[in-house]
Amino acid sequence: MSNERLFYLLIEESKRTFKRGLIVTATVTKVFDSKAIARLDNGLSAIVQSTAVLDEGSNDRLKDILDFGRIIQGRIERIIFDEENKFEV
Repeated sequence: MSNERLFYLLIEESKRTFKRGLIVTATVTKVFDSKAIARLDNGLSAIVQSTAVLDEGSNDRLKDILDFGRIIQGRIERIIFDEENKFEV
């Protein structure tokens, strides 16, 4: 079985319902200086980079904008399932 097929079986989604470019809803679970971790509705964890949230040259910190429990929306930039037993969104 391919890693891609295994990935979609594990998350109970398909290539049509979970793909690059899709807008998803997530809940912030952890916030660091340069990134945040969020839980998608289907249970997967996603990484939100500060460069995707903060304006270039801004003095704001990610912790000033995002906090634990906040509901956010974002676009899936990439799905990685090339490595064995490692998947990343």
